[in-house]
Amino acid sequence: SDDERNLRKELGLPLNKWIVAYVGQLWIWKNPEFLIDAFSLIKEDDVILLFVGGTPEDIKRVSVYAQKKNVKNIIFKGFVKPSLVPKYLKAVDCLVHYTPSTGNLKSYSPLKIPEYIAAGKPILAPKQPWIEEMLHNGVNALFFNENSPKDLADKIVLLKNNKDLAKRIAENAKQQSEEYTYEKRAKRFLEAILMESKKH
Repeated sequence: SDDERNLRKELGLPLNKWIVAYVGQLWIWKNPEFLIDAFSLIKEDDVILLFVGGTPEDIKRVSVYAQKKNVKNIIFKGFVKPSLVPKYLKAVDCLVHYTPSTGNLKSYSPLKIPEYIAAGKPILAPKQPWIEEMLHNGVNALFFNENSPKDLADKIVLLKNNKDLAKRIAENAKQQSEEYTYEKRAKRFLEAILMESKKH
């Protein structure tokens, strides 16, 4: 869309590539290297992996790993102002969430997912219990096996080459996000009325 093109120009992103974005920290325990492993298996050279976030040290570690894996289709934006994040989410083709479910992080619930849902883009996420509470496979996201970079690579290529599927998932996500905010607004409204009635 024109909006997307303009956003890409504004953010300095390539116009004619299919961009998969990961937003968040690149800490070692988050293992963003998994995403590089997946990209090393994608043969189509117009697919780009965009990292938004990360400290200079983490970016250095991950970019060295990418070189080792011979993954060139990768852009690091580093830290961006939180107010810019929604622009990045809207400018790309697909959003990927990834956190390994190791050790005490099993209950780790990310703030990223609602942000991703609100962007109205197809979402790729690992099949993990708390992800399944927020997303539904084949409805508003596609799940991948968190231990299989190949599975993630296949899902990326599937979305890229299946515009109808990508569009359906994105539209369902957008609808869900509107329901979220609508429910929250309704709830706040009711709470306000109840508070008022208690005062009288």
